Amino acid sequence: MTAAWEPLERIETPPPSEADIALLMTRGTREDALKLLAAEQAAEHWQNSIFLVLKFRLGDGWHKLRIERRDGEPITRDWRLFQNIKNQLLGPECEALELYPAESRKVDAANMYHLYGVEDPTVRFSVGMVPDDAGGKRVDLRGRSRPARYG
Repeated sequence: MTAAWEPLERIETPPPSEADIALLMTRGTREDALKLLAAEQAAEHWQNSIFLVLKFRLGDGWHKLRIERRDGEPITRDWRLFQNIKNQLLGPECEALELYPAESRKVDAANMYHLYGVEDPTVRFSVGMVPDDAGGKRVDLRGRSRPARYG
């Protein structure tokens, strides 16, 4: 069962604490920690009773949405909740992607997810099983070597 959607509210960016710096220093230097915290300070902060979302501007119209639970616990995934976050912060007709990186690039330091998208509703990504707005063409990436028993 899906939890009812609760809209996010924009909040004032909280100042970094010494505890924040100390936590980040477990993975690098104080200078590294301060750089990360400076980037977080520049992001928009949004929250509801469950989620904290930071919206980073990446350039060329791209944004990163960093989604985590306010209590730090793992997120029980329901794509509808992430869709609502994307709709509210980027726009209902805007698209976003989630990247599953190569193992050599993976960073797994916290219970958070990252969506990358644009606020331009005319941009469409040429992946997935979604009809192409221009010609109604479906882009099917399920693969041609799929065994017959899977249809």
